[in-house]
Amino acid sequence: MSSARPCDRHGNFLNEDEQLPTKPHDPTDWTPFVDQQQFETAEFLFKRAQMSAGNIDQLLQLWVASGEALFANHTDLYDTIDAIPVGGVPWQNLSVTYTGL
Repeated sequence: MSSARPCDRHGNFLNEDEQLPTKPHDPTDWTPFVDQQQFETAEFLFKRAQMSAGNIDQLLQLWVASGEALFANHTDLYDTIDAIPVGGVPWQNLSVTYTGL
């Protein structure tokens, strides 16, 4: 069984009584995305359409040809999503047992 522990943005575990740092929400801050358009494109491709990496690359190549590329490739998209700073999200626990039936 594994257990998850909260950590800071550098991967250092927080003490039991330590909270994740939060900052006031800035509606113009799309970090780590360049802007709202890049964020919404990532959300659509990754979350709503759940597009495969190959299809993301093909679509991005079409956009490159038109001069409108928002990401270099699927790896760039995934790396940007992974760089989203997370804070203030309550921890949840899920236990699963397999009985072999």
